[in-house]
Amino acid sequence: MNGRTHLAIGLTLAAVAGANTPWQFVAVGIGSLLPDIDNAGAIARPLENLLPRIIPHLGLVKTVDGVAELTSKLVRKIFGHRGLTHWPVMVGLAWLLTDHLTPLALYVALGWIAHIYADALTQHGVPLGAPVSFDKVRLLPKLLAFRTGGLMEGILSWGLWGGLMAIATRAALVFVGVRL
Repeated sequence: MNGRTHLAIGLTLAAVAGANTPWQFVAVGIGSLLPDIDNAGAIARPLENLLPRIIPHLGLVKTVDGVAELTSKLVRKIFGHRGLTHWPVMVGLAWLLTDHLTPLALYVALGWIAHIYADALTQHGVPLGAPVSFDKVRLLPKLLAFRTGGLMEGILSWGLWGGLMAIATRAALVFVGVRL
């Protein structure tokens, strides 16, 4: 799946799981993009349009792009695409190692695991059993599995973003005192 869809899945899951601070949503967003660090474009593209609107003219997009590109080449060379960063066991290990540092570690892990299982819905699958088995697993039959960037992924992504906008609108109305 592409970055926009991973972000939509992660943020929707965060909303359903009861995330209620901006930092929790940011942490889930980071986690939902993190596994694709082996593919710089997958992280940089979703931020490309967002960052200039938030922080104009600071060159932040180019910095993020450059760091992502360098890191992705290194990670991809060592572990390959959908390698170590797509192992569910790594999510658990990372969470165990960082949970004592910040309560946001759980939200990063939530986004990360959502990313992995979303990729398991694609035609290529992921190594869910790694490091015991490196066979790529699909959770849907190949005929029904999502094609990255395909029509079904687009429909899913638009639907999730629409749902998120509805949730955000409702929250904003409640915040300003509108009774629903």
